Parts: sequence; structure tokens; C-alpha cells
Amino acid sequence: MSNNDFLLIGFQARVPSLIAGWRPIVIAYLVVTLSRTVVTYGLNAVHPKDERLSKEWTAVLTWSGLRGSLAMVLALSLPPAMPQRDLVVTITIGVVVLSILVQGLTVRPLLRWLRIAGPPAADV
Repeated sequence: MSNNDFLLIGFQARVPSLIAGWRPIVIAYLVVTLSRTVVTYGLNAVHPKDERLSKEWTAVLTWSGLRGSLAMVLALSLPPAMPQRDLVVTITIGVVVLSILVQGLTVRPLLRWLRIAGPPAADV
């Protein structure tokens, strides 16, 4: 997928629809994030002890799981005649935007809080 294709997907997002659909978007975002948490921690727990990630890195892996272009392409590939297609597209784009804003902007503070990364080095 090229940058132009990603921009064209952005034209499918209708801000009034995203605002009007904020409740199902937030619910879907929470379900997606909780599901990722359960799967990530669950899969880590079934690995042999010597191959498991630390709790800190599992948290980072869970939180940094941004969703994006694939989910939008799948939603937009639904047939136009499908009932509720517009709702599916709106929720998908809303979840992607929300995950980029919330998770994308808070990964660095999470890394610092977990003491995995320190403050950025000063430019010399």
C-alpha cells in the first residue's frame, strides 16, 4: 500500500460520523485493546519460562500494538450494498485514529515509567 492509497483511505473518514459514533468507537477500542492484552499475556504465559518476555516488555508489546491500514482496507473492501457497512468503516477508522493518538502518544512515557528507556539524549 502506497502513501497515496493511505491518503485516499483517509477521505473515507467523515468527521461528523466519527463524532456521532464516538460511543461504539470507544467500546470497540476498549474491546480491541483488552483482547490484545489477554492474548499477549496469555501467549507469553504458555511459553517455557526461559523464553518468556518480562512483564515490562509484555506491557510494551501490548500497548504499542497500533492498528492501521490493514483493518481499514478490510473494512473498505466490504461490498457497498452490505448492511451497516458505513458503521463498520466509521468504527474501524475511529479505532485506528484513537489507537494512534492514545497509544502512539503514550508509548514513550510508558517506556520511561517501566524504566526501559530514559529521557532522550541531549543534542550536542
